[in-house]
Amino acid sequence: MGCGVSRPVLSEDDEGWRTEQSFSRKNGEDSASSSDLDLKRRRSTPVKKMITQNLKKRMSIFSRKDDDDEDEWYQRAMENRSRANDSIFVPLLKENARSLVNFTLVAGNHPALLKLPRALENVVKPRLEIRQFKSHTMDNIKVRRMCDELLSLEDPNYKMSDSNINKKFDDTTWLKTLSITRGNHVHGIRLSCNPEISIGGYFIISQMLSYIQSLLFLDVSQNNLTAAEARVLSLGLRLNCSVQELRMKDNRIGASGATSLSETLRVNKTLLVLDLRGNNIRGPGICMLADSMQDNMTLTDMDLRWNYTGESSDYVEAAIIDLNKFCERNLKSAIEVDLLDETTSKQPETQNSINASENGEENGNHSNSANGENGTDDVKETGTKIIGERRMMREIDATFRTASVSSLGLPKMEDGPAARIVVEVFRAKNLPPVMWSTGKDDEIPGMPHAYCMCSLNKEQHPSEISRKDYNPCWNFSCSFNVYNMWNVLVVKVAHTPSSVKRHRDDYVIGTVNIPIGWVVNWRGVTRGLDGLYRAFYRSVGASTGTVYQSCSCLDSNGVETSFFQTPEAAAHAYDEVAFKKDGERAQQNFSSDSSVIGLHVKEESFHLVGDDGVEVVGVQAGVISTIRVRLKMFFTGVNYMEIVLDRAFKLPKMDTGLGSCDAYCVIMFGDYKFRSKVVKNSLDPVFRQSFRVEIPANFDSGECRVQVWDWDRFDEDDHMGNAIVQISRGKLGTTELDGEHDIYFPDTMETVRNSKGENSKIRLKFLYYPAGSSEDKDSDSLCSSSTGSLANKLDPV
Repeated sequence: MGCGVSRPVLSEDDEGWRTEQSFSRKNGEDSASSSDLDLKRRRSTPVKKMITQNLKKRMSIFSRKDDDDEDEWYQRAMENRSRANDSIFVPLLKENARSLVNFTLVAGNHPALLKLPRALENVVKPRLEIRQFKSHTMDNIKVRRMCDELLSLEDPNYKMSDSNINKKFDDTTWLKTLSITRGNHVHGIRLSCNPEISIGGYFIISQMLSYIQSLLFLDVSQNNLTAAEARVLSLGLRLNCSVQELRMKDNRIGASGATSLSETLRVNKTLLVLDLRGNNIRGPGICMLADSMQDNMTLTDMDLRWNYTGESSDYVEAAIIDLNKFCERNLKSAIEVDLLDETTSKQPETQNSINASENGEENGNHSNSANGENGTDDVKETGTKIIGERRMMREIDATFRTASVSSLGLPKMEDGPAARIVVEVFRAKNLPPVMWSTGKDDEIPGMPHAYCMCSLNKEQHPSEISRKDYNPCWNFSCSFNVYNMWNVLVVKVAHTPSSVKRHRDDYVIGTVNIPIGWVVNWRGVTRGLDGLYRAFYRSVGASTGTVYQSCSCLDSNGVETSFFQTPEAAAHAYDEVAFKKDGERAQQNFSSDSSVIGLHVKEESFHLVGDDGVEVVGVQAGVISTIRVRLKMFFTGVNYMEIVLDRAFKLPKMDTGLGSCDAYCVIMFGDYKFRSKVVKNSLDPVFRQSFRVEIPANFDSGECRVQVWDWDRFDEDDHMGNAIVQISRGKLGTTELDGEHDIYFPDTMETVRNSKGENSKIRLKFLYYPAGSSEDKDSDSLCSSSTGSLANKLDPV
């Protein structure tokens, strides 16, 4: 476990550049941990500020000017990126890009694109100067020298940081792998199988990537990379304008590292091939990559094989399918652009012939145009070929414009949002201390000014700032449109030095990534490609690598099965297995202490995770920081009803000697059967729980039965009575169903009374949300404004 976001600090001594002891490697073992002051500083300093403070002044790679401005390196890197189009390496970049696109097209098994008569069939891969370093030979010191030498090969006027190298230009001062390249440019580096490179070395590589223009290929496979190293590399790749192929297979970046790379893919314009095989990327990481590919228009191949997708993987499968479609879209676009560039450069007059011919076809005019009559036979032949290719490209493009329909039945993206999600953030617990400036160079730890930021589909909603509180309570709600099951809701908890406003450089304490598919699915339930549902369960506290157990139960014919026709049946099977394995400790679908239970709703406390992929440890030693979030989905074509169990009155005494009872309720409506929490030692128990169900479009009338039980630890539970509410279509959305209902004995239908002869009652409310409405809209759009406001007033447990 880590304390917030752990980052290294580079230090300098007489022998050269060294990383801090906690990140230096000697004889294959980690050295002692860093001091408490360094831990506090790493925990509180933003990423860009940390990189600037520790690298800008110390490394000559990024300190050509004696300027104390912390954004100097960033501004120079952006200027370098803007000058990339005028670089001498542009022809090589284009030639290598064409060869990568050609290889991806042939080896990627894209049947739709293989039908296209391509102009790339004679493409020859350019000769690149790729240098490979031997395994287990590179450390942070050699990485610094490598970056120095790479920039020196690209720019002869570049001054290296080591004065001895500047004075002696012989093979003894250069790395052997690069010394043979003296006088030439290096286009690729293989650093695979070098786990001795720590995070400090990747900081240096990241800074080098933000400047270099000749590097096209980078391989860091089998280097034991974690999410922290992936985060550092992603910072350099955001500003890079040359790397087209990145190999990172057989590492352990996980979902947090994939999240960092997804942020890079949104802005990177040169990366064509990305290899992420065997990185233990879970479902949220894959969903984040798919989400970022909506904005990326260059990546043509992403390899995600040998990654674990999770037990509820139907939305992850949809993410992988759509991710491949996005790559095919970019591949098609690259082919089309290359085709047009080739025909325009080789046959200038061909373009006019093509346009005239296409216009003639669209207008129904099949006569020869003036350009066609006067043109040569070669131009006519070329124009006819390109017209056919364009026509085929339009047919292929029509298939790519069709957005995927996920396994859970979302409509197409061009039909508008498939659903709307309402997010309610209640509070955070046990946040870590942050560093406050004393007005000089010293810093002291203190309580954070915390706020949360929710973002989904480029839409952001911040909460208010809670001043100096380790356990801030926001009670903040917002809503977003949802277009795909693999869209990811990102909830960030940040600290701002100001108590009244936020800033883009505020320190992010921790993040939670929540895929929309996780909210829609019942817990542990997934849908297969055959349309049947299955459930998987793993015991509470099971160690990493424990296999999930397939859940099974008896069907209507009395045959045991693990395949179900409906997700509710699979969810019931999951609850049965979970209760048998772990009893009351297990998290179940139809029984919980949460304030809202049921269809398309989740309420949980999530662990905050830092940028390094490590859970954030709060001010209380050894305790993880958490945030409490409730999420409700409102699909456009689904009618929802919430049965609000408020409280019960005047229950009879069931526990001998104590004069009380431990009451809980079982709510049954249609195929749904929920169980409330147990309220112990009370004759007037307060539940304050909502149970969410779907109302079918053809619903006419139905019965809601509420059973009241007394919980016993050692004996069987006692059934006290039932309350029955008849629900009709006309009463939905009105207040006729709300109020107190008598409890009857199930056999005699007589009213249950307490020892004083008073009737036992239970208070219920029914909230109805017709298709197209949600809690975040005005009360006038809801059928019951009075009951609709009650759900927002219920406090989470």
